Amino acid sequence: MNGLLGVGVIGASVAGSWGGQAHIPSIAASPDLTLAAIGTSRMETARESAAHFGAPLAFDDPAALARDPSVDIVAVCVRVPEHERLVMAAFDAGKHVYCEWPLARDTAEAERLVAAAQAAGVVHLAGMQARAVPHILHLKQLIEAGEIGRVLSASLAIAGQWSPVFPASMEYLQKLESGGNYFTIAGGHAIDAFRHVLGPVAELTATAAIQVPEVQLFDAGRATARTAPDHFAFSGRLASGAFASCEVRGLPAGGSGLRFEVNGEKGSLLITAAGANPMIQMSDLTLSRVAEDGALTAVEPPADCFWADASVGPHAIGVAQNYARLVEAIRGGRPVPADFAAALDNHRLLDAIRLSAAEGRKVAVGA
Repeated sequence: MNGLLGVGVIGASVAGSWGGQAHIPSIAASPDLTLAAIGTSRMETARESAAHFGAPLAFDDPAALARDPSVDIVAVCVRVPEHERLVMAAFDAGKHVYCEWPLARDTAEAERLVAAAQAAGVVHLAGMQARAVPHILHLKQLIEAGEIGRVLSASLAIAGQWSPVFPASMEYLQKLESGGNYFTIAGGHAIDAFRHVLGPVAELTATAAIQVPEVQLFDAGRATARTAPDHFAFSGRLASGAFASCEVRGLPAGGSGLRFEVNGEKGSLLITAAGANPMIQMSDLTLSRVAEDGALTAVEPPADCFWADASVGPHAIGVAQNYARLVEAIRGGRPVPADFAAALDNHRLLDAIRLSAAEGRKVAVGA
């Protein structure tokens, strides 16, 4: 393939999917990758998607996709309950894996995937793409360079839209047991970006709530219970000693946006995003320096924060950047932004938040 690495994407539909919206444009924009195959649950839709996106091969059997010699990387972009089965099929075939976040339904499943990844001896990347977003990268650079001195405190607040009305196909997003819901997706990406920029959380005290306990499934004519938190917050202490607070709220209507502020001895830095449903991993972010009088001066990330073609847009840039680092890791260069072990750490932090909220006490995090 002229030195190109072939990607087999499992979960890219013509009707609309994260695989089709972010992964395939990122692969197309890469000088090092080619779209080798599309896999879906039915051959009819697999062939339709392959024809639409220009993939030469279509599969309804994920193991067959992984075994195909034209596939070097398997991208798993389906619902969380299917992740373990599909990732294991890729490992069994000896293929590198890009698995979307959340990695697993729960921490025990994530632990099994980490062990399998280590045994497989391949490159494994977890899709916590906020780590690769240029504005997040530059925020981390500025802090580590001493731009604001010692960090004293940091806060992240997201108020986004999480509708009380869904199609029946999205019922699983309301359930804690599915592993894919507002708490793990919007919340999981947010807390990973927070700890990646600022370092580990040492201890926290959290609250969580389900403010909309019943969701209407408009095309099924019925309601379903929401069992995953749609609001959560924690405050605590980072391993560095800095004070930390994080709040993520999923509202019936759009909220006030996203605000990530880091305060140091010599100044403050701020990331913001507007819109009805801002998520830190896929929003149009603005990074600013904060003056003593509160005035903001926008800061553009430098060239070294862009590893991929930014024309894919803010919703996909983190995915494109992840692919760029994945290619380097496969070819023996620098590591990926987040491997499965990093994803496991994030699952454990979510567990600590849930434990603290359930028991009403401070929890030591450890990782």
